[in-house]
Amino acid sequence: MRNDWFFFMDLDGGNPYNLPTEFFSNNLGGHLFSQPGYLWVPGSLTLQEAFNCISKFAGALLFLFSSSNLSREIAGNQHGLKSGSCKSSAQVKHITSSGHNLAGFHFSSKPNGESANPVNFSKISSSVIRNLIREGERLQSCSVLSLAAAVIPPFDNLTSKLLSVPLDNTDVQLPGYMDQKPCEVDPRQCGNLSFPDLNWRRHAVEPKTGIEFPMMLDNILDRDNNCSLNSEVLVGTGSRTMRIVKIKSLKIYAFGFYVHPHAVCEKLGPKYASISAGELNKHHEFYEDLLREDIDMTVRLVISYNGVKINTVKDAFEKALRARLVKTNPDTDYSCVTKFGSYFTEDIPLPSGTTIHFRRTADGQLITEIGGKEIGAVRSKDLCRAFFDMYIGDVPVSEQTKEEIGKNVASMIKRQHEKFQVDLVGGYYDAGDNVKYGLPMAFTVTTLSWAANYYHSELQATGELENVRCAIRWGTDYLLKASPRKNKLYVQVGDPVQDHQCWMRPENMKTPRTVLQIDSNTPGTEIAAETAAAMAASSIVFRKTDRPYSRRLLNKAKLLFEFANSHKGTYDGECPFYCSFSGYNDELLWAATWLFIATKRPVYMKYIKEEAISAAVAEFSWDLKYAGAQILLSEYFFKGDSSLSNYKNHADSFICSNLPQSPYHQVYTTPGGMVHLRDGANTQYVTGTALLFTAYSDLLAKYNQKVCCGDQQFDANHLMDFAKKQMDYLLGKNPNNRSYMVDFGNNPPKQAHHRGASVPVLSPNAVISCPMSFVDYYNKNQPNANELTGAILGGPDRHDNYNDQRWDSPMTEPCTYINSQAVAVLAKLASPVRSSMAIAMAWLVLFQGFLCSVNGQDFNYKDALTKSLIFLEAQRSGKLPPNHRPAWRGDSALDDGKLANVDLVGGYYDAGDNVKYGLPMAFTVTTLSWAAVYYHSELQATGELENVRWAIRWGTDYLLKASSIKDRLYVQVGDPVEDHHCWMRPENMKTPRTVLQIDSNTPGTEIAAETAAAMAASSIVFREIDNPYSRSLLNKAKLLFEFANSHKRSYDGECPFYCSYSGYNDELLWAATWLFIATKTPVYMNYIKENAISAAVAEFSWDLKYAGAQILLSEYFFEGDSSLSNYKNHADSFICSNLPQSPYHQVYTTPGGLVHLRDGANTQYVTGTAMLFTAYSDLLAKYNQKVSCGDQQFDANHLMDFAKNQMDYLLGKNPNNRSYMVDFGNNPPKQAHHRGASVPVLSPNAVVSCPMSFVDYYNKNQPNANELTGAILGGPDRQDNFNDQRWESAMTEPCTYTNSQAVAVLAKLASPGAKSS
Repeated sequence: MRNDWFFFMDLDGGNPYNLPTEFFSNNLGGHLFSQPGYLWVPGSLTLQEAFNCISKFAGALLFLFSSSNLSREIAGNQHGLKSGSCKSSAQVKHITSSGHNLAGFHFSSKPNGESANPVNFSKISSSVIRNLIREGERLQSCSVLSLAAAVIPPFDNLTSKLLSVPLDNTDVQLPGYMDQKPCEVDPRQCGNLSFPDLNWRRHAVEPKTGIEFPMMLDNILDRDNNCSLNSEVLVGTGSRTMRIVKIKSLKIYAFGFYVHPHAVCEKLGPKYASISAGELNKHHEFYEDLLREDIDMTVRLVISYNGVKINTVKDAFEKALRARLVKTNPDTDYSCVTKFGSYFTEDIPLPSGTTIHFRRTADGQLITEIGGKEIGAVRSKDLCRAFFDMYIGDVPVSEQTKEEIGKNVASMIKRQHEKFQVDLVGGYYDAGDNVKYGLPMAFTVTTLSWAANYYHSELQATGELENVRCAIRWGTDYLLKASPRKNKLYVQVGDPVQDHQCWMRPENMKTPRTVLQIDSNTPGTEIAAETAAAMAASSIVFRKTDRPYSRRLLNKAKLLFEFANSHKGTYDGECPFYCSFSGYNDELLWAATWLFIATKRPVYMKYIKEEAISAAVAEFSWDLKYAGAQILLSEYFFKGDSSLSNYKNHADSFICSNLPQSPYHQVYTTPGGMVHLRDGANTQYVTGTALLFTAYSDLLAKYNQKVCCGDQQFDANHLMDFAKKQMDYLLGKNPNNRSYMVDFGNNPPKQAHHRGASVPVLSPNAVISCPMSFVDYYNKNQPNANELTGAILGGPDRHDNYNDQRWDSPMTEPCTYINSQAVAVLAKLASPVRSSMAIAMAWLVLFQGFLCSVNGQDFNYKDALTKSLIFLEAQRSGKLPPNHRPAWRGDSALDDGKLANVDLVGGYYDAGDNVKYGLPMAFTVTTLSWAAVYYHSELQATGELENVRWAIRWGTDYLLKASSIKDRLYVQVGDPVEDHHCWMRPENMKTPRTVLQIDSNTPGTEIAAETAAAMAASSIVFREIDNPYSRSLLNKAKLLFEFANSHKRSYDGECPFYCSYSGYNDELLWAATWLFIATKTPVYMNYIKENAISAAVAEFSWDLKYAGAQILLSEYFFEGDSSLSNYKNHADSFICSNLPQSPYHQVYTTPGGLVHLRDGANTQYVTGTAMLFTAYSDLLAKYNQKVSCGDQQFDANHLMDFAKNQMDYLLGKNPNNRSYMVDFGNNPPKQAHHRGASVPVLSPNAVVSCPMSFVDYYNKNQPNANELTGAILGGPDRQDNFNDQRWESAMTEPCTYTNSQAVAVLAKLASPGAKSS
């Protein structure tokens, strides 16, 4: 029975209108209105009202047509239907709610601004009724309405043109979701996955169906806070609806698309990070890559209609997958589809609300889950790709959802890219682990800057000022990177929990490099303020030497202080390792103090007086800075600002609490007299207390003040004595009679709790087992593999007991801030303990680690460079300067030259004996100068430029003495025969100091020309910093070249030790080349072109210089002087002769890849070859050239790789897995063939027996008494065999020129980003 009333339904949710059925007469074919006409409606409402009327009218007709229950019609069976009898495009039409076709509606506006629109409703109604009748007929013939097509539109029946019209789906705009930085570091420390601001319980709602989708699958909160690296993130939602007769929409299901953010960022980040999210949707290959890469992803379907049957879903997916498999892989085996479909059995119900997960795993499985239960898995990458192709491939289920997925994934990649664009390379590891903590690092920089600012003169006198500046800059460079934007500071790199579960060198670590930050939402006042203090204090350090850098530091300090003060909150992200127990008020005071000192701006003093909080304390440390600020501010009280009396009183209180003689003494001191606040790196409180006592002592002395502790007074001397006693205790004056500084003093520690020191150098690709690392390295009761020179360890307990065992970390772990606080005190005490000062600074270098082997570095080349130069200092003869670093060396050969009535004190001993030879010494100076001139930027970047200059000047000062008379050159001091009969330190030698010379009667062209080259090259080094000295060198070079060229003859006076086998033509070319470079005078270029002789050689050494000159002259060929082509060709010949890949390769290389010309200090040829390859590599790169060796070409990278391989071999990358540089790397040599190193320090008046010296020192098979730090020894034989025994001089003797030639290469490797000259 038909209804007498027609319910006019408002499909938008309004109330129904009741209309009598008589209203629709004439078989529904009549006009809606009996009289045709126009209805005028205000223009702003025309379309809305017109469509609402039609929509409601059409809704009413649906019920009029429904003679039986509509739901039964839809859910009914399909008996009698033929396949394809229902056209899905007619029965199920997908459109968006905003995409209505309004064609045929005409409207116009009236001039007065109120429009009226003619709408011919009679025509509209006739058209609508006719269409509805046709749809009704189709409805009668297709009761099921092709639900399968509603689930998944068949790929082969649809065209992209058809589906370019938006489908009826809704893509939820995830509110603020993609701003959650899904690829940033997890503050909950779950690997690299993070959602720092995301509400983990929040869901996204698909608005069309109202179905909620979790932001994450496998939510961490659902797993009791256990980290799940399989968590996937929602990147898009949509829905599928079926439109019945273009009127009623049935909501079939909603879906959400999830991806694994880490996998997306890792796989697609490198390629797409630089492309904007908007542009990515135009890149078809972006979606192809998303499908092709092994990225975990999931489609989550939620059924929203009760009429969906399992067979319908199965058929829909099978048909769509088969069509897409053809596209994915035409040769695929369709059995995967059959297997996939077999899991959809009829006993699985699909009521409304059922959740279906389709998961793709990285290993190519498609896993299906229904209702939370896995029903099956198919391993087929083709099937996986075909399935997800339905959503993000060609002709997807929804173009809009695909676009939304693309935008969100692109945003995800962009966020990840931005994170990794934050360059946090550099800085310091704080202690014995491999984590970089911002708070202690900044404190290290601040206390170092305190030393550099207030003890500038002392540090300058010790020669360590430049090293301190470099140590500070290593920290500030990092801190500038860590504070790239206002109100943001990166405060930690590394996962301490994971790091503590693996005992591995930083060069080999595989633990997560988690990054933590503070910002306005997650403040950390302590860290921000301490970093501000570091920036402000260090800005003063660089004010005179690098003003732009200083201003940059100071501006950053101001911003960080403002951030710290305006966003107050304690940050506990670094707990339990660096928790702030004292709060942040001390850091705010500390930062304001340094900012006032740096700027003298009243605003900071006003803050100190009116807002800052002070407190009387007895401790100064990375966590508690009150006392440091109080002592600094006391100076302004002494200057007359009585309003600062509170700070001065608190400073006095600190002194009284620590000074044992004070009646207010509070701090415990051990029986041996050491300050002891608590176990666990207690020496930090020792050096901190010593620093403050030293600083306050100087203030008291400067202003003639005393500290009053009750009825007792203590002056500056009392305080300095106490500071000295604390340092003396650490250096060896204690009940145990041992040093607590590694490699210093008596019985120093051998088992520092330090990963880098205790684990030997390993191959970069070494397989690391974290559990076994503790077995292999941590738990072994033996000395560390590498010497952690200068590290002050945690120290003894409160009873002066000490266990030198690696696992006793409270006693054996070092920290950067222990050493940084010691620097000022040691600078003050520098006269008696200057060697400890140098070692303490050298130790900080060990913490300047790059993350994960930056730029392919396998070794700490900076450390190798530093130590190479230290070795040259160990070779010095004469009166040693105050800043001399090898502590075991003393003054020697102070009467050299007396036999010839000339001053020949100074210069270098060439190798392991005590003779000074002119030829190798001059060559050492020339090659050092080459490095200083052509690798100025690299050396400056490493902080070693000044040390190189001093090394050169130590040689040139001597060479100037040796050439004080025209046409005369003193070329040797010492009798090599007698010297070789005695094994004795140069400080104690009694052998003859014979003097040899060349002159016009006894010429020696090789030595004269080499010395001319040394003088010319070094004149360039000093041209800008000491022009008079430079001119003196250059004038001497000219005279010596004239002497060499006008009195040609080989000199054999240094034979059999330094005989010139190659003649003197190479030295004349070499000298003329350097003179032209130094002067640009045509006379020298004319000589080179017209008089000089060149030759193709395969060696560069103290005896053979052709190749060096040829490479230097090649630059002028590249600049256009074609007349120098012969030199360029000879330079190429040198490369081709040495390069193993070259068809003209001549030079023998060992099985391990080492250049080997001859036994006997063979490493000199290694470093010489590496130097020339490095120099020529830079020229090729500069001029975009290549070396042709027959039919093969080699570019700059080939040459640099070969140079690096040679140096890496020497540093430990060789078949023996050992270093050939003393005190560097894995298993370095211990028995260098060297008198000074192997003989212990003796009294100057000790009676020396030359025969017994060999018994007592030379022949003993034990490590040398003194460490010959940095010496590159002679090296292995041609089969890579090496015997570390003193008497194997061919293998174990060092030479100055072996190291001097290594300087340029190490500088290049240590600073790959610097620009060569």
